[in-house]
Amino acid sequence: MSKLLEYRQRLNERNAQKNRASGKTKKSTGKTNRAGQKKKKLNYNAWEISNQIMQAVHSSGASRALMRARSKMEYLQRCAASGNYDEEEVRAAVVHAERMVACAQKKVENLKAEEQMQKSSEGSGDRQRVQQKAEQNRERMQLKRQLEEVRRRHREDENKELQDADIQYLKAKVRNQERQEAQLQAELAEAMMPALSAEALGEMPSDAAMAGSAATSDGAGTEGGSAMTTGMDGAGIAITAGVDVLL
Repeated sequence: MSKLLEYRQRLNERNAQKNRASGKTKKSTGKTNRAGQKKKKLNYNAWEISNQIMQAVHSSGASRALMRARSKMEYLQRCAASGNYDEEEVRAAVVHAERMVACAQKKVENLKAEEQMQKSSEGSGDRQRVQQKAEQNRERMQLKRQLEEVRRRHREDENKELQDADIQYLKAKVRNQERQEAQLQAELAEAMMPALSAEALGEMPSDAAMAGSAATSDGAGTEGGSAMTTGMDGAGIAITAGVDVLL
């Protein structure tokens, strides 16, 4: 059962991650999926039917578990046909429910066979009263050991099939959670892209601003050059005038 517990733990972790990612996506996009239509939550407790089958100790109890398994399987088949549920999730649930029906049928047949053996064991003493008591006890004990061995093999076989069905369903659930998480992350990234683009554009100067800045720099350089030229011309004239006076 350690594998079953391991997969259940992984599934719980995936559900928590999915809920966190889903909250972020809804906050950013204001919708639950690309189509804008939220899929319904699938109402299926896989462990409920599995435990009922495993705990049945009489054919009557196994028959009741079989009826519940069939009812749940038919419900899931209707869910799959409606198109209102996640396709992969409901498909995995249908497969599991079908296996539960098969396991329950097998347990009903096994328990009926065991009950018949039990009746034969209990009645052997009445049919053979003429025999010696020691022989009767020996036959009764032999039948009892055979019944216990049959029961042991039946329970091992049934529980193995139940556990395998549960593990396969959990694996499918984990794969489906991973797929949904990837989809939510993609939607979140897509929803955040316009905001990131706008922020990036706001930090970069526009072409017009860059052109204006260049023109200002050019104008300042030209004016500075003209002023320098004028100053040099004036200094030359003054020097020339002073020379003429001295002469």
